[in-house]
Amino acid sequence: MSAASKKGGMKVVALAAFGLSYVLNPAYLTGCGGASEEFGYGETEMLALLEAVNGDGLPSVTTEDGSVVELELSLTQVAGQDSAAGERAGRRPFSMLAHACESRTFLASASACIVASTVPVDGSLSLRITPPNGAPPIELSDLPVDGNLTVNGRELDNAYLDLTLKEGGGHLSFKSDGVGPFAPLRGVVSDLGADGVGFTYGDP
Repeated sequence: MSAASKKGGMKVVALAAFGLSYVLNPAYLTGCGGASEEFGYGETEMLALLEAVNGDGLPSVTTEDGSVVELELSLTQVAGQDSAAGERAGRRPFSMLAHACESRTFLASASACIVASTVPVDGSLSLRITPPNGAPPIELSDLPVDGNLTVNGRELDNAYLDLTLKEGGGHLSFKSDGVGPFAPLRGVVSDLGADGVGFTYGDP
């Protein structure tokens, strides 16, 4: 067989294999999970959920040492460019790439392989910590935080609020079914204020 014939045969095999990959793996065309389904909520509903936690919208937290922590939030959506399903970092919205995932971020970020929607947030947190031993409460105000409000799935029934303290150290997480208030999930806080206040709740 001539060299030209061999090259031609290799091209045919390569094209056949490439076409077969589309048949066996429709994710190359449609992204994770095949054909896209509609979301039962949008940015407006997520922002309403965010607004519900502002002020005293979060329940108090009982820490591992028995202290009761009252939280007050002031959060806003971070300004930026929305992104959409199948978007990758540095790519145009709605570009359908190999293994593109069905996720929505309402501000620019690299998409993750999960059906989810995210609103990045920024703001402040105020705390009032009442120790179990009758000691005077400890109050800390306007602690800067940032994080994400994330809803997993296509319905507004599995929401998470994850916040990171910009000063000191630690993170706070809460969960909601989209109807009731956010409930404490887990958190670790340390080195707050001049006295280095810290506490833990849930399962960090």
